[in-house]
Amino acid sequence: MALTLLQMCTEALEEKAEFSVPATIIGNTNPTALRLRRAANRTGRTLRNLMTWQAMIQTYTFPTVASTETYALPSDFHRFINYTQWDRTNYSPLLGPQSGAAWEYVRSGSVTGASQVYSVWRHAAGLFAIRPIPTSVRTIAYQYIGNYWIAATGSSTLVKEYFTVDSDTCIFDDDLMVLGIKERFDAIALGVDFVPSAEYQANIDAAVAKDGGKPVIKFGPPSVFSSVLGEGNISEGNFG
Repeated sequence: MALTLLQMCTEALEEKAEFSVPATIIGNTNPTALRLRRAANRTGRTLRNLMTWQAMIQTYTFPTVASTETYALPSDFHRFINYTQWDRTNYSPLLGPQSGAAWEYVRSGSVTGASQVYSVWRHAAGLFAIRPIPTSVRTIAYQYIGNYWIAATGSSTLVKEYFTVDSDTCIFDDDLMVLGIKERFDAIALGVDFVPSAEYQANIDAAVAKDGGKPVIKFGPPSVFSSVLGEGNISEGNFG
């Protein structure tokens, strides 16, 4: 079970053995509590930005509108997962994100809807844009990483990007958060840039390595049955 904000901060401070542990964090004006809250939020937000954590992957779908080029992003949008943009109506990928130069080339009219095999997309001005401009209703889908990494009391649904109550929990490993809070607490106190210790970096690397499934890159035969040795090459009958 994930530790709450108060539990994470308590463990981090108890490991230091230099400060009195605050009874509360949120709403507490004690300098130690304020520093712990800041360290916890910074630790989680930095981890959120680090990689594509599987628990934060969201799928968004929306219908296009005829003669409409741009569309709003989800309210919890943080960043796109590339190569997931898809036209589900026409069973085809959307190519992008396009550079500014490529986008202006498409908008110039050099490429028309009639001559273009695939639609293209771009993220600009906080909007999702599609070219050629849709002429009908199509279902567009893509995956993204959300802003939220914190769950409210008694829930597993991510609904916050900042801790707001002491009983909040988060998606990140407890030991990783405790160590991050502990080290950032010191950096904030000293007014210096945060530099992760070897122990903390090792914990980050371990969390990244075990998060979600990972593709296997094979340098051997394409399948176990094409190897020289193995049960796949044992004759089903006799060898006569």
